[in-house]
Amino acid sequence: MIGNQAARRSDVSLCPEPPPPDSDRPRIKSYGLGTQTDVKRRFRFDWVPPGPGMISGPRLHFPSDSSGLLFSREMAYSVAPGQTTQVVLAGTGRPVTGKLAFPMGSRPSFGWRMGIGKLTGSDFAVYHFRIKQDGTFRVEDIPTGRYDLRIDFRSLVPGDRSSDHPLLGHVEQTFAIPKMPDGRSDEPLGLGTLILDLRE
Repeated sequence: MIGNQAARRSDVSLCPEPPPPDSDRPRIKSYGLGTQTDVKRRFRFDWVPPGPGMISGPRLHFPSDSSGLLFSREMAYSVAPGQTTQVVLAGTGRPVTGKLAFPMGSRPSFGWRMGIGKLTGSDFAVYHFRIKQDGTFRVEDIPTGRYDLRIDFRSLVPGDRSSDHPLLGHVEQTFAIPKMPDGRSDEPLGLGTLILDLRE
């Protein structure tokens, strides 16, 4: 479960990291493995190559992202040969909330839902999130640590399947989540109102 969302099936992706050239680990060509959670939001991957990698899920859809490959959270894992590793993608931490605003006197032609939000932790974990129509956002289950927030607004080019669309504006902020009793809290960490930096 992520936050207070009801349990439902969702996509989870696992991507093993290729070994360095001088490693004795076998080089297995892989473009990633995929599965779905069960109704209790559990997932399982069998026959994962030993070593580090990234695990991601669930998938999110953004109007301004044509790739369809963004996940709500991405974090590192490492598995030893012949061993089982447990990875928890959600269920700890606290919500992070905020509200976006345009600079005084500006009236851009794009809406808030065009934004793609991203939190990057000091442990390199990544959390993507959507912006609501009223400019507010809420990111569930963010653990203790330091984070860099960035929200991008990009223009859409009809028929263009690339993700490198012109930047219309962005927001950046750094913040920290303090330790919580038992590692979890339902009390949001509010970032207040963030003013969008518009491109001329």
